[in-house]
Amino acid sequence: MNRIVGRYLYAPSDLVNFTLSEFIPWMDQYDWGPPGEIEPDPVSAEQKIIQEKGIEHEHAFLDALSAAATRVCDLSGFKGLSGPTLDAMRRGEEIIYQAYLVNGEFRGATHIAFPHHHLNCDRLAAWCTGMLEAKLANVDSEVLQAIQDVKATTAVLKKLQRSAAAGDLSQLERTTSECRLLAIRVQETMGRIAHILDFDHAAYLASRDYLTELIAAADSMGVHLHDIAGALYGFPVILKVNPKRRSLSIGKTRSEHLRPIAVARTLKKLQAPAGRQGEDRFLEDLYGAYQLITSLSNPEAGPGRVIALSLVYRSLTLRSSVPYSRQDFGIDLYRLDRSGLQTTRDGAQLALPASTGTKDVSETFLVVTEHGQEKRYYGLSFAPARSTEQRDEQSLA
Repeated sequence: MNRIVGRYLYAPSDLVNFTLSEFIPWMDQYDWGPPGEIEPDPVSAEQKIIQEKGIEHEHAFLDALSAAATRVCDLSGFKGLSGPTLDAMRRGEEIIYQAYLVNGEFRGATHIAFPHHHLNCDRLAAWCTGMLEAKLANVDSEVLQAIQDVKATTAVLKKLQRSAAAGDLSQLERTTSECRLLAIRVQETMGRIAHILDFDHAAYLASRDYLTELIAAADSMGVHLHDIAGALYGFPVILKVNPKRRSLSIGKTRSEHLRPIAVARTLKKLQAPAGRQGEDRFLEDLYGAYQLITSLSNPEAGPGRVIALSLVYRSLTLRSSVPYSRQDFGIDLYRLDRSGLQTTRDGAQLALPASTGTKDVSETFLVVTEHGQEKRYYGLSFAPARSTEQRDEQSLA
């Protein structure tokens, strides 16, 4: 807390103190009154130790970031100035040390600031994300600090063990006190994490705000989602939120990974052609499965008949040890359909006809196009290759 020309300026610590007890900021304000009326209690020896350990931890954490080759923008030389912090945020700095921001009567510094994700349209927006992404980013930060504290606690416990083995009572006393303070820090960190996650999960997941977070996160990775009646359509799947189960349906796959940026990465991966077989190879696989199925079931029915794609999918995955979901199969169908490739090496012609069977949703393969439109596949057929005589007759006609 500070006061300039009769106006109080509040720091984040003042808000924290207010949530603990309204008496604390009241006394802090009173301390700015007539001099000599009250005197704050001097800082205790234990408080000094905690402050020193906090500084040590901060430096250790920065060293760990440096060791991991993480770029840190150090603004410790610009204390009390918000301009350099805003400039660093606009530049898209990965981590900012000693960031300082001002908003009316509220102002203050944060030791280490993390962006939650970067949006292409406005780098400042990366520091103003939705509630869930912001909360989980804060959990990330708290967990990193807890990991450093646990490592420090392990080192102190080993020192304590050595002191006990040697009977060094003075060292035992100092080390025990240090270990107790570190344990308190870890306990406080876990308490902060619990507080961060203390909100109505189902209500937020059911809100428009969560859908907005998902759309923004996806957009930051070049994935475009279309909000249609509360469901998000984005090539190649439909994404639906199940607030009660705290889960998502991505196509026909249920996922409990709800973090917006994690969902965006999943959608981006589904769009990527890397790792998928080429359309020509897929066409040949379809043709091979089609020939097998038609030869085993009612071979007298004649060539070129339509069979259900669900039968083809089962045939392709029956003896395969490689995971290949219905969703993957649907995506490959759409890519093949979009490519316009229809002729096999033997000259057979592929057709993906619409059918009344499309009404049986469980037997269809649903894909969402790049324009957010549904496309369902039910059956396929292969017209046999024409003989030389047939081609000659066709050309003469």
